[in-house]
Amino acid sequence: MKIITFPIGTRSDKVKFGLTIVPALANLIAKSQEIPYTLALNTIDSYIDCRENYVKPYLKELDEQGIGYDDVWIDSGKEEFKKLLFNLDKLIKKGFITNQKRKVYKCRCGKVEFLDTGILNNKARLYKVIDNDTIQCRECGDTFSSEVVSCLIAKFPKVFPPKKVIPQNKTKEVEDTFLRISNMEYMVSRTRETGVEVEVNSKKFFIDVDFFWLNILNTFDDLEYLICGSNHVIWHLSMMCALKQVLSPNSETSMLLSPYIYKGDFNECELIDVHSEQAYIAFLGSLSWKKGNSVWNYQFLKCLKELGKKEYNYIINHVCKKLIKDNPENISKVNRNLILKLLKECK
Repeated sequence: MKIITFPIGTRSDKVKFGLTIVPALANLIAKSQEIPYTLALNTIDSYIDCRENYVKPYLKELDEQGIGYDDVWIDSGKEEFKKLLFNLDKLIKKGFITNQKRKVYKCRCGKVEFLDTGILNNKARLYKVIDNDTIQCRECGDTFSSEVVSCLIAKFPKVFPPKKVIPQNKTKEVEDTFLRISNMEYMVSRTRETGVEVEVNSKKFFIDVDFFWLNILNTFDDLEYLICGSNHVIWHLSMMCALKQVLSPNSETSMLLSPYIYKGDFNECELIDVHSEQAYIAFLGSLSWKKGNSVWNYQFLKCLKELGKKEYNYIINHVCKKLIKDNPENISKVNRNLILKLLKECK
């Protein structure tokens, strides 16, 4: 088995603490289970240049928090990019991706394009549905128009959900997502330039960047994975699993969905004088696994002002060796009350 994180986007040299939660949880499970762990990073972007420059600050932040990993996978890396192109070609040769003339909806800026047969999402981040006939881009404000274009279409077979979802209360949502992906058509190409280009039947196409890096699991030979990401990226994690099943039907995946943390009224500048161990434990204690969404608990951080290396190591060792060693699902039991209990034991 291999542990892989959802490819985390590096977009600034100032790292938000929330972006360290998934690597931290993956690291805890990797330590307890003694299995290899790959930290995946996304730097390919159609609109923002030089995102590779933010990789070092991000890795430095993880190092300062004591969050380890066995290796780093970066989608724009020479070998990684080459493998992604190779597996994209395999999907085309398999007939999973075909060249078709189809009606698509798109806006003026080209940030959003989708097939006319696509199901509209009223909670979409990039567009809003004004009524059943009007769709507006949130980026440029343009009303979508339709056009028949030559494009690359992926046709998914029936795909199967992960054998295990952590926490269990997210299982139904994941299963519903896999039902939606099964037999779904997905527009792989874009009419605008994306930075990723392929040639099919002597015609050049630009590839949707998200689809390109979501093929990450096919760049590895392992057949069993635990993929880790925020519960806000269930769709993307499910697509990762589905694409792996297309080329490796016998592969098996489990999914760890961490709670999403909102900072609330907390200012991250307040962490300047806080030891990284304190901040790390405070974030773990702020996770609300049952609710799914969490708010950064700054008051809890104040309770940890006496926490040093000794207490930090005691908590981490307990979580790894006693709580999740036999059952990774127990990671969802890491919360504020458990940490306060362990701190008392350590005194």
